[in-house]
Amino acid sequence: MNKKPFNALNDCFVRYFFTDKGGEKVLLDFINAVMISADMKTFKAVEILNPFNLKKHYNDKETIVDVKCITKNGTVVIIEVQLSGNSRFPERILYYWSANYSKLLKKGEEYEDLTPVISINLLNFNLNKKDSNVHSCYMIYDTKNARLLTDYLQIHIIELKKFNFKNNNLSKDLNYWLGFFTTKNMARLRAVARLICQI
Repeated sequence: MNKKPFNALNDCFVRYFFTDKGGEKVLLDFINAVMISADMKTFKAVEILNPFNLKKHYNDKETIVDVKCITKNGTVVIIEVQLSGNSRFPERILYYWSANYSKLLKKGEEYEDLTPVISINLLNFNLNKKDSNVHSCYMIYDTKNARLLTDYLQIHIIELKKFNFKNNNLSKDLNYWLGFFTTKNMARLRAVARLICQI
């Protein structure tokens, strides 16, 4: 009987791996690996949140992310794993980001109460074929002087089809993580999983 190879990008597995009891430390390590690779500040703790943004009106569109958490300083992090997509996928990413950002305030609260939302997207397809960057980080900048408008929008896109474990410019930790998500070698998968689970 032929067994299908294990796929660490299976959305059910990703949800279980990061959000099962005790998964906060593993999730925090993955988020911080992404942040370090993009030269961004890291976090000290995360709390798992409900990934469902339920619609309030009949005609609204619900959004469901694979993983959603909040850091100790109030930053919301959403993680999406996508096995296929097309050139319009950035619009979907932005829509999911905005759906989560718009939920941060309740009636009567001030804009000062808003906190950043970070979107991390693991894509198993090439979104940008013009460069070889595995990990790209997008924010809102002035087009003339590259001045940052706000750091409350941060979108990370990781294109796994471009990933080569031995030849990339990623941080060491993110390199291990992407090796975990992309390997088809069960022995290597177990070895990387053991390293990750020691966190």
